[in-house]
Amino acid sequence: MNNSLLQQMRDAQISLLDGECTVWRNTPAISAAGGQVENWSQVGTYPCRLMPERDRRLQQVIGEKDTLEVYYRLTLPYNADLRAGDRVTLDGNTYLVVALWDRHTYKTALRAVVNQTR
Repeated sequence: MNNSLLQQMRDAQISLLDGECTVWRNTPAISAAGGQVENWSQVGTYPCRLMPERDRRLQQVIGEKDTLEVYYRLTLPYNADLRAGDRVTLDGNTYLVVALWDRHTYKTALRAVVNQTR
């Protein structure tokens, strides 16, 4: 595949991203008491799309009560700076990046599995 066609595919993919999200990364800092504290810094803002991930539901037992944790598929531009463990804010909600799907023959987008944090 030539670069021109790949760029056209990437542009088409970006045109389908109807939301906007902000990526946050934890760069822990040391507190005055010598302990480690979370320090979330903004990495960037990107067009995105969020969809329910039907095949990625995980049932957990929390306090002897079954809970259903729902996962979502987040799609960003192919060159977005996103890592597992990052947080993403979208429409007033915060999601944790659980995993990235970054192995593709033609990388037209970056896809991640996320779940909503409480």
